[in-house]
Amino acid sequence: RYGLRPQGEIYHETEMWVKSCFEALGGRAVAFTGTEEQSNFVPIINHIRAQNPQLVYFGGIYSQIGPFAKQLRERGLRIPLMSGDGLGSSEFERLAGSQNAKGTYYTTVAGPVSAFPQAKALAERFKAKYGKDIESFGIYAYDAARVILTALENAIKANGGKKPTRAQVAQEVRKVKLEGIIGTIEFDNKGDIKKAKYFVMQVAGTGNWADNKLIKVVEVAAPQK
Repeated sequence: RYGLRPQGEIYHETEMWVKSCFEALGGRAVAFTGTEEQSNFVPIINHIRAQNPQLVYFGGIYSQIGPFAKQLRERGLRIPLMSGDGLGSSEFERLAGSQNAKGTYYTTVAGPVSAFPQAKALAERFKAKYGKDIESFGIYAYDAARVILTALENAIKANGGKKPTRAQVAQEVRKVKLEGIIGTIEFDNKGDIKKAKYFVMQVAGTGNWADNKLIKVVEVAAPQK
C-alpha cells in the first residue's frame, strides 16, 4: 500500500487512522507522502512506480484526487486506487475521466440512492425539478432537514408556542426518532446517531454516478465515550 496525504488536518488524521488500521490488520505501508499539489502529480507518480505498491490510498477530496487519478492512469499505472468520502462526488469522475476513474474504491457515510428503496420517489421529484439525478448526500440532507424541522416543532410546543432557544432545539433533536429515507433515525444523549452505516463503493466509470457499485455495508454503533 502507498499512502498519500493532502494538506489539511482532517485528511491528515483520516490518512493516519487508515494507515494504523491497515498495519494492525497485517498490511504494510511501503510509503506515506504528504502533498499540497493540486495539478502536477508526476513526481509523486514516479515515486509510486518505484515503490510498486498493490494499492494507493489518497485521503483527499475529489478536486485533488481527480487530476491525480487521470495522470496516474495516463502514465500506465493500473494500481487500484482508494479514498474516503472526499471522493464521493460525480466531479471526481468528470475531472479524472470516466475510464481513468473506473474501478476506484471509496468509503462513504452516504450510501447510494439504489441502497434505499424509499428514495425512489424523492429521486424522481428531484430529477423532475432540477433536471439531474440526486446524489447520495442529497438523501441524507433531506432526512437531516426532517430531523431539524421535527425538533424545531417539538421545541416550540414544549416552550408554550414561543420561539425556542438553540439549546432547546438541540435537546429536542436528541429525542427525535423517525423513519427516514435512510432507515430508522435515532440519537443517543450525546447527539450521535445510535447506528451508522458505512458504505464501500466502486466507481463504475459509465458517466452516471448512480451506477457505482456497492461493495459492502458496515453498520457501527455510536461510541460509548
